[in-house]
Amino acid sequence: MYYTDFNAYRDFFLMYVAVGIFLVLINNNSNFVMAFSFQILPSLTVLIFTVLAVIAVFLIFRIRYYRNFTFGTVLEDINNTAYVKVEYDIRSNVKPNIYIVKNNVNAKEGDYVKLILEKKLMNINGNKPVNIMEIIK
Repeated sequence: MYYTDFNAYRDFFLMYVAVGIFLVLINNNSNFVMAFSFQILPSLTVLIFTVLAVIAVFLIFRIRYYRNFTFGTVLEDINNTAYVKVEYDIRSNVKPNIYIVKNNVNAKEGDYVKLILEKKLMNINGNKPVNIMEIIK
């Protein structure tokens, strides 16, 4: 975890706790559920509010904290490619793994680098770094 991203992790956690509290309040208020309910399945109202709340949290988090780069450590340098170890990064949606990336900045083994991500709007499996942007000193 990156210590400078504490606010992003905190806000992500608190937003989903708030969604849970919001859904409990909706579910316990029968007047509210019946006002927006479907005749056949009244509990479908809570499901719809759940989906809308999760989409809202996702969009708010993405607008506020998303970045199109991440950081990693070069494990091995081979010609114009490098093996880079990346830890989980919530802001760029990168899963922890060792990635093979282009190395156009001549990063050497042990260098801490900034990585460019492939461009995707929504990726459930996480974004993947494709290129080394710069060496961080």
